[in-house]
Order: sequence, then structure tokens, then C-alpha cells
Amino acid sequence: AGAKQEGLLLLLSGRACAYDGNGARLCQFSPGDSIWLGASLAARATSVVADEACRTMLLSPSDLRWLEEHEKKLALDLYRYMLAEHFRNEPNDNFRQGREFGVKDSA
Repeated sequence: AGAKQEGLLLLLSGRACAYDGNGARLCQFSPGDSIWLGASLAARATSVVADEACRTMLLSPSDLRWLEEHEKKLALDLYRYMLAEHFRNEPNDNFRQGREFGVKDSA
């Protein structure tokens, strides 16, 4: 088991999945995704595991603070991108746009 990572992990290449405590796959991350367990996913996910070799970039909390202080526009662009990604993947009727596994549509 890996150590808990603080900060924002950006997936540059490869694929990874988030799993719950029972080993059920919750969602898959692909290049361009930010791997951070926001409130809705953090409540269920216990691990994120690479499906194949991955290249990532970690922005630590201090990196993010530096970015906000010295590169405000870039920080704003990053946060805008992450929000757009979050809402694009927001659950819709308990189904996550085809990316969430193990959850059936209630219709």
C-alpha cells in the first residue's frame, strides 16, 4: 500500500483507477485528469492504482500557494480546468457519464 499523497496529482500519460475499500472500481483516470479525491469521491475511495505505466506531476500545497502568489492567471486557468472537469464528470442520476463503475442507473 502506498502512502497518502498530499497535493494535486496531474496525470500526464497512462491510466489509473480509484477503488473503494472492497476493491470495487469507482472511476478511471486518463491523461489530462487531475487526481484529487474531492469530497464525493474521497468519501468512498480508499486507493488509486495505476492500470499501466503512468507519468504524473505532483503540485504540493506549497507549489499551489506559490502558483497562486506568483502566477495568478495560470493558477486561475488550472482551477477553471479542474472545475470544468469536475462538473463534466458530476454524477447524473447516480451515473457518472459512463466513467463510474458499479453504479446502476436508477431509471
